[in-house]
Amino acid sequence: MRRLLIALLWLCVGPVPADAVPNGTCDFHSVTSPRFGEYDPLSSIRTTTTGQISYQCNKTPPIRIRISAGNSGSYAQRKMRGPASDLGYNLYLDAANTQIWGDGTGGSSVYGPVEVNNDAPVTVTMYGTIPPRQSAGAGSYTDVLVVTIDF
Repeated sequence: MRRLLIALLWLCVGPVPADAVPNGTCDFHSVTSPRFGEYDPLSSIRTTTTGQISYQCNKTPPIRIRISAGNSGSYAQRKMRGPASDLGYNLYLDAANTQIWGDGTGGSSVYGPVEVNNDAPVTVTMYGTIPPRQSAGAGSYTDVLVVTIDF
């Protein structure tokens, strides 16, 4: 069995300066990357995992959270780069994998708009899926994504 180690790297835009919105603040508490672990290219079952984005906002208009397309430049199929090949995957707003989490373009959706004016921490789950039976060699696969809170 070939073993693939999967990791997503995150860049977060934040915290937002308080003067960007009069009396408003919004920042990330944490972003927990979906960790796919080992991927078996011979399996007929998709590989799934979850990650989380935790944020806190106060006195802001409704917010949206968007995630970049990463290495592939496309939301149709994000790609993690490996030693000799790419491995397709995607991130979703829902466990049924019907809404690709992106920036609202290319068939993707954003989280929100959501009202969060109570200064309480909010945690959102993201759902990650790698389709089965992809031809991928052994090694580590990564992608770099940018997560942004808009308000």
